[in-house]
Amino acid sequence: MMDIPEQIQAVRRELQKRRNFYPKWVQMGKITQKKADYEIDCMEAVLQTLQVLNEGIGWYDKDQDKPDQKELFNKPALPRKSKAYKE
Repeated sequence: MMDIPEQIQAVRRELQKRRNFYPKWVQMGKITQKKADYEIDCMEAVLQTLQVLNEGIGWYDKDQDKPDQKELFNKPALPRKSKAYKE
């Protein structure tokens, strides 16, 4: 399994690719601007989630050692308003 810092780097690379390619694709009519914005927003949310998991924010007592990454997945998800894509 890939660790969280590696996943963060992969998501950052993917975001950079999308930011480079989506404007061209919108111009060519391959995707709409709304869809491009939604897909980038989704990846930014993934990045934020991974960063929170990596830091363990709010899921452990600061005076104790950080939990193992596997323990973080047993905690409830962070609340987030959905920006569901609708064409």
